[in-house]
Amino acid sequence: MPENPRGVVQPLDWPALVAETIRRRKDEGLTQAQHAGLAGVGRTTVVAFDQGDTSITLSRALAILGVVGLVAENNANPQDAFVSVCRQRWNDLVGKLPDDAPARQVHGHYSFDYEVVGPITRLSPKRLLVVLDKSVVRYTGWPPFWVPTREDLAPVCDESGVECWLGNPEAERVFDDAAHSDYWRASTDGRLYLQRGYQEDGSDVLQPGTFFDITLPIWRAWEGLSHAARFATLTAPVGDPEIRFRVRYTGLGGRDLASWAKPADRSLIVGIHRSRLPEAHLAIATSAPRIDEDPVGVVHELLKPLYERFDGYVLERDLVEREILDMKSRRRSG
Repeated sequence: MPENPRGVVQPLDWPALVAETIRRRKDEGLTQAQHAGLAGVGRTTVVAFDQGDTSITLSRALAILGVVGLVAENNANPQDAFVSVCRQRWNDLVGKLPDDAPARQVHGHYSFDYEVVGPITRLSPKRLLVVLDKSVVRYTGWPPFWVPTREDLAPVCDESGVECWLGNPEAERVFDDAAHSDYWRASTDGRLYLQRGYQEDGSDVLQPGTFFDITLPIWRAWEGLSHAARFATLTAPVGDPEIRFRVRYTGLGGRDLASWAKPADRSLIVGIHRSRLPEAHLAIATSAPRIDEDPVGVVHELLKPLYERFDGYVLERDLVEREILDMKSRRRSG
């Protein structure tokens, strides 16, 4: 006879879960800092978890457990379900391409997803497209969530939102590398997703997939956060709703941190700093006013765990501040 015939959920054996988490982390060769980065939490949170502290929030505990496979994956969270649909849609699109097509982003990619939490204006797909265009801030020539107007690249509206794929092989494209093959989607209830390949893996690079630029993540993260702040302001004119912003980097394993986009900055990196882990998952909960008022603090908090993947490299606030000031000097609205 089954021990639990009615399927009654048993009490959690928390000490055993903690012990198993630590065991699996060691088996995978992760440090506490690396584990924290993958979970999108601070290292002190992982230390507290290891000590059996039950005062940390459930969401952070689940994130820590999830890294080592101790949480059954499901899409009960609406944002996770949205992201899962977006990634599957991207897989369907690139599945029709040749194996060596740059738009497949075979060496890795990064993705942004964010949601505006709280009462927001429900938009029709066509109105959403207008708001998305107004939310673009141009620091560079290829901003995230860029809304092209050419018919063969223009976003497509459906009943739940707007979708755009810049890797479409049937479109006339000036650039066909992974970094210019964005896929993005926005929903009418304030959820957004973007996926893009790395500039470091372009056709003019001798060995794609071998290095990771030190300054480009700062630029891209700030562009994404700026978009989120403008989008939140336009869709929630009353109050300051929470913005939950996440970044995922894939294909990091074996890459060396390098000063590629700005060769004059080679002094920022002494020695070899290599990523031993394949991915990084980062997250921050913030608001439009905080993004506008403390951009350096927000970007530094978000990206610090990413750089720690590279043999513990420490991302200095001074570097973040310098790059954001540089970006602001070039800003022009879309």
